[in-house]
Amino acid sequence: MKKFCTLLLPTVLFTFTVFSQTLLPDYYGTNDQVSNIERSGNTVYIGGAFTYVGPIAPYAVSLNITSGAPDLSFAKPNGSVNAVVSDGSGGWYIQKIN
Repeated sequence: MKKFCTLLLPTVLFTFTVFSQTLLPDYYGTNDQVSNIERSGNTVYIGGAFTYVGPIAPYAVSLNITSGAPDLSFAKPNGSVNAVVSDGSGGWYIQKIN
């Protein structure tokens, strides 16, 4: 019992807070494998089997009709979407598939 208390006491006294990382909402990704990353000065080059690099917008995204760029402020559903309908006031109704 004495050994157990001797081992337990430092664990209780020296616990550390662990913080998880927060993903950036406008983080860019690829649509396939990245196999090479190289840095030259302030530029990073990537190569691989991908055909797209851009903002990650899973399940649903609002696109700019002129540029085709995604609106990253659009709602970010956490699952597959079956339907999206405008509420007529600048908002949206989103039906998620369970």
